[in-house]
Amino acid sequence: MSTEIIGRLPGALRSSLRVNGSTVRNPQDGYDESFSSELEHRYNGTRSNIFVRVFWGAVNFCRDLFTGALFRSRTPSPNPLCPQNTPGSSGSGTSSLDTSVLSNYISELRARRNHSERVEYLEQTVLPSLNPNLRNALQAFNTSSRLNLRCMGIDPGSSASRRQSGGLVFVHAEPGQAPVRITLRPDEIQNRSQDQLISLLTQKVQTERTRLSTQYSIWSRGHDLDLQRGRTSVMAVAVPGTAVGIETDYSTVLSDVYQSRYGATIRGVCMQNQEQWNSIRGGLPQASGAARTEILSALGSSLDEAIAGGDSDFVLQATWHGEQNGDIRTSDGVLTPEQIAETLLANNRCRNINITIMLESCYSQRQLERILQRIQELRPEGVRNIRIISTAGSYQRSDAAAHPYNSSLISDTMRDCSGTFAYYFSYYYQMNTRGRLADAIRFADLMSRADSIDGQDLQAVEYFTDPSGRLRLEQFSRRVPITEELTNPNPLVTV
Repeated sequence: MSTEIIGRLPGALRSSLRVNGSTVRNPQDGYDESFSSELEHRYNGTRSNIFVRVFWGAVNFCRDLFTGALFRSRTPSPNPLCPQNTPGSSGSGTSSLDTSVLSNYISELRARRNHSERVEYLEQTVLPSLNPNLRNALQAFNTSSRLNLRCMGIDPGSSASRRQSGGLVFVHAEPGQAPVRITLRPDEIQNRSQDQLISLLTQKVQTERTRLSTQYSIWSRGHDLDLQRGRTSVMAVAVPGTAVGIETDYSTVLSDVYQSRYGATIRGVCMQNQEQWNSIRGGLPQASGAARTEILSALGSSLDEAIAGGDSDFVLQATWHGEQNGDIRTSDGVLTPEQIAETLLANNRCRNINITIMLESCYSQRQLERILQRIQELRPEGVRNIRIISTAGSYQRSDAAAHPYNSSLISDTMRDCSGTFAYYFSYYYQMNTRGRLADAIRFADLMSRADSIDGQDLQAVEYFTDPSGRLRLEQFSRRVPITEELTNPNPLVTV
């Protein structure tokens, strides 16, 4: 069997894969920045922005001080939601009254217990109160654009993140289609005609598709990635350190997503806080500890049980602390990504089942890269399908404060300290019970980019044997027909 591995991978990921000591790169991508230079670029950009903001803040303060604007009383506007804007104008930010109005709406949303009640409140109460033309404009826009954009939440904005302005969040998240998310501030909505609102919606969607053009090229390639109902096994690992509430969130994901949606068998649970888990687990399995040997032992035995039981799919869902070099913190020390890869390949396990790994941690792309590197070094004789999803880039910390104050879409079922990806992965199945795993991942990717402080950069790859018997490595969200791959093979590694 030929073991030619072909595919296209993100530049940072590809730059870390080496063959005979030399770095493998794809010159078409134009990626030539080192990890350190990328960090330096981000730091210098952030630093310069801070200096500029401080400078102009001082200028504006002095201007207001000497013109009396700092102490001048303001005449209330007849429009309480948009005090400083004229009809049809578009302010540059959310006013204090807008913020107050959004806070009131958010409080009302949290009083509603499920997704359908919250959406009904937004559509029937909030939209008409801001502009009576908005619902008709939205319906007309959806008809012409063939989208199903709906108001599903409120972005509260955050002075601690890049999301400075809040607003109403409109989402298109239909199964098999690329997701869409836009935000409309109250001052953008007020006093606009239906035609103006349609133009605003069109502009917002076009702007977002341009800004995230790389991701839309990924999301728009539809693929049928999903788990087989009744033939899926799951293992969960949580090593949260001092973070609280992860155990509650995991019980929700395991029961409401994996068991309810996929009829999955929960084969193993490793928790740093065993007592906390065992007190809230309900009918889920008791947890073993989260030491390195306990995690590896549970992973191997869970895989063996899934294979022996005739399962088609196996999922490892893990939340832990990641180091910048890709090492994983366990309750007793360090777990390496190479040890995970070796466990997957031992006893030819990877030949007999589809394996999906979800890595929710800081710098998790480095874990993904090292798992792949070790698989290539071991040269397995056969792989059915290994999919790896990392929720943060090689230079990014994972945002673990998604709820309640930083989340655009509000949920009572993930109320503790979930990361943004885990939060929206679970939320997708509340919105759409017909959705597939691919849809949930794409939706969580989009929302994590919008709601996390650092704009988390999800990576996802697929290592598999194609029908011709060749091992292939692809960015699985960009899966294309094999005939197209053979026309322009773009070889990555030959071993």
